[in-house]
Amino acid sequence: APILVPLGLVGLLLRRPGWRPVLAIVCVTAAAQIAVILITPRVPPGSEPFNPGLVLSQFLRDVLGFGAFGHTRLPLNRLIQIGIVAVVAVAAVLAIDARRAPDGTPSADHTPPDARAAALRSMVVVVALIGTGIVLFVAIVFLQHKYNARYGYIPSALLCVALVFGSALVGRANPVGGGARRFLGWATRLALPAAVVLLTFGFARTFRLETKASGGPDYADAFRDAATACDGQASRSILVPISPISRTNWAVEIPCSRVAAPTGR
Repeated sequence: APILVPLGLVGLLLRRPGWRPVLAIVCVTAAAQIAVILITPRVPPGSEPFNPGLVLSQFLRDVLGFGAFGHTRLPLNRLIQIGIVAVVAVAAVLAIDARRAPDGTPSADHTPPDARAAALRSMVVVVALIGTGIVLFVAIVFLQHKYNARYGYIPSALLCVALVFGSALVGRANPVGGGARRFLGWATRLALPAAVVLLTFGFARTFRLETKASGGPDYADAFRDAATACDGQASRSILVPISPISRTNWAVEIPCSRVAAPTGR
């Protein structure tokens, strides 16, 4: 959130429409996030050495491989990447075509003036969003000195955002003429609807509501099984396994003096 504040100031400097509510929102969210950071105890960073080759393989696996949708039969994450490449390609062709006349000779007034600007904005936005995701991914791994799969969430989300914003901006161009320009016209108009359909299908297909406790032990059964160790005071305490089930094997320790209560519970 604090990164958004300088971006909000850009709207102020350029006097863009609606800059006041945008700047207010980003300042409030940044203040809330900074407050949480300051009052939350920080876990010390890890001790793993920073390995650029390993970071690259983790990015390819968790961001480009698993991406926003995880494992799916259809290559939905690859379709996002293909869509981004297609949007950039269409924007590049539009930027070049905007400087040519219908007969192919160079011209500055053939295509509406905003077509070339829209194409260039589309490419800049896509590159900036993807670049930001890559920089954040590398920076987090470098600062934490330990890798976690959740570090790929933001770059994966930014790929989706890049697809949407790139498609929306390229859709503002309006190439005129027949032949290849007609194809470009269809491509610009269909880019955003196609991106929306892909993301809607992908998130609907992979959306799940599942807690970490779902696959964990039943506490009542686990307690009864562990409580037998207190019979005859053979043990001073018991360990009751609890959710979530993971490599750390979470458990709660209960003294036998509390297990062997007068009520028999």
